[in-house]
Amino acid sequence: MKLSRAERILLDFITEEMDENNLISNSFQVRGRFNALLIKIGQEPYSESTIHKCFSGLADNYLLNKKKGRGLYQVSPLFFFKGSEEDRAKLIRKNLEEINKIPINSYRRDLILRNIISEYLEQANSEGS
Repeated sequence: MKLSRAERILLDFITEEMDENNLISNSFQVRGRFNALLIKIGQEPYSESTIHKCFSGLADNYLLNKKKGRGLYQVSPLFFFKGSEEDRAKLIRKNLEEINKIPINSYRRDLILRNIISEYLEQANSEGS
């Protein structure tokens, strides 16, 4: 994974600014705080276009996940998380469920039921023979 210098600096900023659910918005306020930080450390502020491209680049590298809502992203909990490992695992699980649109427990239950029914039918067929 190759990040530009601008993407890396923005990623460092985002991981400090994200909320407890790893959410961050590409909003005017966030971009303003980011540029204020750049000025504070003696760097030139980035243009709006550059910051938008950085958000897109981080999403292309799977470090950010685009969420519903204008300019809303979630920092991938696979790579970064501020809370406990238990909370991190819960967030990863929730993300997987959103992707699959089927709760993981429902999927597991269906698999188990299919296996039980299959075993029952095999047993019934062997007893009938």
